[in-house]
Formats: sequence, C-alpha cells, structure tokens
Amino acid sequence: MPIQPLTDTHSSFQNYGQYNNDPTPEQLLKYFFLTEEDLKLVESCRSFYTKLGLAVQLCTLRFLGTFLANPINVPAIVVQTLENQLGFEKVNLERYRKSNDARLEHQQRLKNHLGYHDFDESKSNQIFELLLTKLLVAAENTAVLFDFVTTELSEQNIVLPGSTTILKLITKAREQANTRLYRQLAERLSKTQVAKLERLLLVPKGQHRTRFEQLRAQPVHSSATSLGQALNRVEELRSIGISRVQLDDVAENRIAPILRFGLSVWAGTLEKHSRNRRLATLLVVFQHLERSAVDDALMIFDQLMQKTGLSGQRRLRKERLRTLKDLDAAALTLRDVARVILDSSIPANKIRKTVLE
Repeated sequence: MPIQPLTDTHSSFQNYGQYNNDPTPEQLLKYFFLTEEDLKLVESCRSFYTKLGLAVQLCTLRFLGTFLANPINVPAIVVQTLENQLGFEKVNLERYRKSNDARLEHQQRLKNHLGYHDFDESKSNQIFELLLTKLLVAAENTAVLFDFVTTELSEQNIVLPGSTTILKLITKAREQANTRLYRQLAERLSKTQVAKLERLLLVPKGQHRTRFEQLRAQPVHSSATSLGQALNRVEELRSIGISRVQLDDVAENRIAPILRFGLSVWAGTLEKHSRNRRLATLLVVFQHLERSAVDDALMIFDQLMQKTGLSGQRRLRKERLRTLKDLDAAALTLRDVARVILDSSIPANKIRKTVLE
C-alpha cells in the first residue's frame, strides 16, 4: 500500500484513506490489475454493476488499505481500467452504491480474499503499546506517529481504521508517556529539594509575583546594580541544590516541551496541574535557569567592562584636549630658546643668561 507522508499542516488528516490524485501508470499496473483469482471472485457476482463494484472495492482495499464510505468515489481512470479488463462499457455504478447489503457482504469476502483483518480491540491495544514504547524513548510529532501507525497496520494486512481512531490512540499514548516521565523526574527529587521548589510558587509578603516568576525573569540592564542582582540570582538558584539531579538519560526532545511550558506558564496555572508534573516542570526549569543565570551575569559584566573601557578612553581624550594649550605655549617658548642658541649676534658667555630669561 502506498503510504503518503503527512505533515503538521494536515492537522485534520483529511487526505487520509482516500484517492487524492489519479493513480500513476505504475500504480495502476501494480494495484489495479485483476489476477485470475480476482477474476474468479468477480465472476461469482451476477450483474454487471455488482461485478464492477466488487472489483473497484477490491482494488481500493489493495491500494489504500481500507474501504471507502462511498465505494464508487474513485477516479475515473480506476473505473475505466477495471471496465477494460472485464470487457464492460459504461456500467452504472450508482446502483452498486445504493445496494448497502451487497456492498458490505463484498467487503467481508474481499478481506478473506486478500488476507486482511479488521482493526479490533486486540490490535488497538497492540498499536497503543507500540506508540507508548516509541514515545517513552523520544518525543515524536503527530504526523510521524500517524505514518508509523498506518505503515505498521498495512504491513500486518489490517484494514485501516478512521483517522480519528488513530489520533485518539496517539493522544492516549502521548498522555501516558508524559505521565510516566513526570513521575520519573519527580521521584529524583529529595524531600528537601521538593520543599524548596514548592516554596518558590508562593508570593513573598509585600510582593505581587512568586519567587518562581521573579527568578525566571532575565536581567535587562547593564549596570553595577544589575550585575549585583544577577550574581545574587546565581547564588539563589544554586542554593536550591538541584544541579546534581541527573537528567542525561532523558532524551532532549522529551525535556524541551517541559522547559518551554515552564518558561511561559504562570505559577497559578502550574499549581493546578498534578504534583508530579509540577515538580518535573520546576526541576527542568531551574536546572536550565541555573546554567543560563551564569551566562546572564557574564554578559552584564562584559557590557560593563566595555562601557568602562569606552569611558576611560573618552576621559583621556578630554584630558589631552585640555593640555593642548599648555603644550602650544611650551612649544613657543622652546622656539624662542632655539632662536637664542642659534643667534650668532649673542656672545657665547651671555647665551645661558638669555635662555633662562
């Protein structure tokens, strides 16, 4: 079955399980060529429209891996290809669409003919476990997981269910994988660390924001006061003592969504979530903040040093400009001294006296 990769732009997956374009000549040859066994099955039907309708459903199952709600909603090239093989001309398939009993009975016969099985509860549980195992290792977007499920079912000759069914399985597996991750992260914290993190969600007396929200805010000014505040922020974050909690065994793309959530959520909203999710979020966020806080302090220090260097250069330039007048006067005096020394009309024994004057 040709699996068409889905992207996040296909949020409703409306193109799933239907003909999106005319099959290519290669696909027509591979999926719409009726074998001798196919022809025997088709010939077991009585009327032209039931024979052609069964052939259309047979090739649809072979090509898409599922049946269509409207069995004749197929490209004209498909009908024409099958009519040519059966020796029919212009068969009215609308009668086949209206014959629900025959259509449903044909679907069961076709599943037996091609070796397909229904997507039942057992298969649903199996796919769920596969999704959960995949998500416990690394986070994947919905489109990738959707393709994974359809490929897995196709390889097992399972009639593909509706897109909503697959999306519900993906959502359920993602929620369970996240719940396990939150629990695993929360269990790595000691009672002391838990108490410190939970106190950060309280609003200090006389203030309007929790300490969690205050520590999360980056310094915005490059001044000596800001540098002092940045260094105090580093010390306070280190005092929480969670830098030693190991997270190296957790895939980075599983940590990233927790970090994005924690850097934007309000403390009041965070408190409404489960205890494990709350603690996992605080752990990830404050480990990140402890590392980034040092970078913030160094950035402010660097900016201050640049400002100091520039102001020193400006001060030297001003002092030099102030001394230019004195230098000019000294240069004129030196010129007069040179003239005295070089003046041949002044006796040698009077040169020193004249120069000093």
